[in-house]
Amino acid sequence: MQRRLVGIDLGIASAHTVRVLDEGGREVCRRRCEPTVAILTAVRDAALAGAGAGTCLEVVIEPTGPAWLPIAVFFTVRGHRVFRVSSAKAADLRRFLSGMPSPTVSTRTPWPGCR
Repeated sequence: MQRRLVGIDLGIASAHTVRVLDEGGREVCRRRCEPTVAILTAVRDAALAGAGAGTCLEVVIEPTGPAWLPIAVFFTVRGHRVFRVSSAKAADLRRFLSGMPSPTVSTRTPWPGCR
């Protein structure tokens, strides 16, 4: 089964930022979105564009307040996987990526705290 990684930076006072990577770590698309069914459907469709039938989205979010819940519900009821990353692990990831050159940030380089 193919998969695509969807990272969502939840904005409390602004639109959410979405970045989608394929299995090779190449960027498929970037979007800004609001948590509405129509907009999340467009994000899901863009994330799956060009992918084979049965491709699974793996959505990674940091549970910032209650903003993560509608996103998680939207994707899980459609058969995709949702991973909530703790704030501490997200901070570790930001620190790890801040010292990396930009091309490396888009690759699947292991980072401290990754299991």
